[in-house]
Parts: sequence; structure tokens; C-alpha cells
Amino acid sequence: MKLRQWLKQLGRSRFEAWLARQLPPRSPIRLNRERIFIFPSQFGAVFLALDIAFYLIGTNYQNNLVLLLSLLLLSLFLGCIFQSFRNLDGLELEALPTADGQVGEPLRLSVRLRTEISRYALRLHLPSSDRLRLAELRSPSEIVSLTVVPSQRGWYRPGRLQVRSDYPLGLFRTWTVLDLDWQAVILPQPERWPLQTEAIATTSATPEQPVSTVELHQTTSEEFAGLQPYQPGESLRRVAWKQLAQGRGLHSKAFSGERSQQRWLSLQHTPGQDLEQRLRRLTWAVQELSRRGEFFGLVLGSQRWEADTGSVHQRTCLQAIALYGLERTV
Repeated sequence: MKLRQWLKQLGRSRFEAWLARQLPPRSPIRLNRERIFIFPSQFGAVFLALDIAFYLIGTNYQNNLVLLLSLLLLSLFLGCIFQSFRNLDGLELEALPTADGQVGEPLRLSVRLRTEISRYALRLHLPSSDRLRLAELRSPSEIVSLTVVPSQRGWYRPGRLQVRSDYPLGLFRTWTVLDLDWQAVILPQPERWPLQTEAIATTSATPEQPVSTVELHQTTSEEFAGLQPYQPGESLRRVAWKQLAQGRGLHSKAFSGERSQQRWLSLQHTPGQDLEQRLRRLTWAVQELSRRGEFFGLVLGSQRWEADTGSVHQRTCLQAIALYGLERTV
């Protein structure tokens, strides 16, 4: 039994190594004869066996009608090879950018299909997704999506996309397996926890030595300092809506004392039973402070991100948390 498993693993590793050389990661990619594989299906194997039996019967009994039938079936069998190949030949696939995902939540992976002719009975499948069936593809460009559910944080690679077709009569299985170089960052599942802990500190302390028990709702003596051009990613709470309604353009409000509201999130001082739980709590803290429009900085081991706010800062911190302690896979 162990020998059988070992041989199976050896064959799979050899096949994957051959695929890596034959079909390296690439997007977009256009299918041609070097990237398409054709094998008879189970139905096709039975069809061919019956055709051979008809031929032997016709030859043995010198029955020209049976011989003619066997030759017609053979011509149909051979003609399906070219039709099946033509159904995938020239099809172009391009992986679209993927947003950050979250552990345990559905993640949509989109691919654009480009074609110059109509395609039929296409099936797209990833190792961890359901099969997507396209009865007919007529439009020159169409976007389809596959849904996966990541189970671990960090860099996520869904594996090779299988494109398959049994067109026209199901006698042949025409397929390919493509690595479209999909990559996405998977964030930890947020875990709600009280923010009035040692992981939050005001700017009067250093990130390495945060002060404890800081109320997030404390007030400060902020003074309005003027308007400044709005920068993409800034919190919507800073937008000068009144001036925007007056037709003066998009600006954000600047305050002289806003830096006094900075907070520091520190992995070292975040409570939790293990590293993963502390990362889940930090994920929720980053999302909560960003929702409130708070200034905050992040400290992960020897890495440090200065205090800021906005969607860009939020994404940077969340990706840093998701990739903490992991190496990027290529």
C-alpha cells in the first residue's frame, strides 16, 4: 500500500514538473497545439471498441453493409478530434487583479476570456472551486468568476486552472491546465476584543513601550488649521463637505492637534493565546481604527509603520499582518 502511494506521488511530482516546463506561469495566455491535450473519453473508448468489433464482424462475414457502417463510425470518430481541438484552439485567457481576501470567506477569482469564434461546452475548474460551465461563448470578450474559500492567511495561490471541453459528441476530452499566476493576500479572520489594552498607546509613548489602558474616545484640543487638497485614501470624515457643496472642489480638513490622537498597535503587547489569535485581534483593531478615522501606527516585531489614516494605510497594515512571519511563495 505504501509502495502504491509512493509511486502515485512520484508520478504526480514528475507530471507537475513537466507541466511547469511546458506551461509556465503566464497571463494572458493563448491556447495553441502546444498547450492543448486530447484523449478519448470513456464514452469514446467504448465507441472505438464497438467500431472495431463492427469491422471485425463485417470482415469475418464479408458483410459490406457492416464494413461501411464501421468506416462511417471511424470517420466520425476521427472528425471529432479536429472539431474538439478547434473548440479550444485560439482561446485567450487573462487573470484579472484579485482583491485581498479573508480566511474562511469566499474569494472571487476572475478571468477574461477572449475569442474570435464561438466556443461550446466549456468547463473551468480550480482545485478548490466548483466547476464553472459555459454552454456557449459567443462574445469576443467575457469575464467569468470562480469562487474559492481560503483556509490560511498569507499569500494565496489557487493552483492551475483546468479548461476542459467534451464538444462535440463527448468522444474526446480536450483540456489544458494553466497557471495564470493568480496571487492574493489572505487576511486573518478578525477577532473582536476590548481596545483599551496595552496594544493601544498615545504618541506620548514609544511603540516599544506603549502606555496601558488608553480610552479611544478621549477628546483633545484640536484646532482647525485650514483646508488641504484631498489625497486618495484619506478618511471621508476629513472631507470638507460644505466647501464641496459650494463647488470649491474636493478638500480635506487639517487640524493642528490631530497628531495627539495617534495610536500604536503592537503585536508584542496584544494579548492572546498564540500568535494567530493576536494577529486576528490586530486585524480587527486596524479595521476598527480605520473605520473611526483614527491615526495609528503599527509595530510587528522589528518592523514599524508610522501613524497615518485612510484606506491606503489600512491596506498596508492589514497586508503586513497577513504576511507576518511568512515568506512569499513564487
